[in-house]
Amino acid sequence: MQRYQHRDQEYERAFNGVDRDGTGVISTEELGQAIRRKVHGEAEINEIVNSGADVVVKLAFSWCRPCKAFYPRYEKFAEIYGETQFLRIVGNENESCKHYAKDVLQAKISPMFAAYSKGQLVATWNGANIARFVENMERNLPSARKFSKEREAVQASDPSMAPK
Repeated sequence: MQRYQHRDQEYERAFNGVDRDGTGVISTEELGQAIRRKVHGEAEINEIVNSGADVVVKLAFSWCRPCKAFYPRYEKFAEIYGETQFLRIVGNENESCKHYAKDVLQAKISPMFAAYSKGQLVATWNGANIARFVENMERNLPSARKFSKEREAVQASDPSMAPK
């Protein structure tokens, strides 16, 4: 019984605030919004990362054109890699975001991505490069590896998702 109670607490922590309509059931739309959500500081990222889920964080800046250009692809990858939580943070939004960008990730180029698995930072990479994004996701996140066939099918049917 203790084991199940612990699991319930993990789910509660991971999905806190996801049931927006208060029904007690998380709809596909609510889950999709939660999986691809914008965060506003390091504390929010840490809370999600500490849930133990596979997480990828996209660090962008409000003035960054490549960041904006990669955004639709990032959203599409969030749909493909359905078990990975996709977060977005704007590095110049506030002091906490600036600290995360400068001191935690030591970002020099944007967009920058950080992959977390089981609460640990496992990889960082930068640039709006589809091939590099896919390689790092599937090499470092077990939840992403499971969806390589789905990703290949999407890339074959959608030229904007194909590596260049």
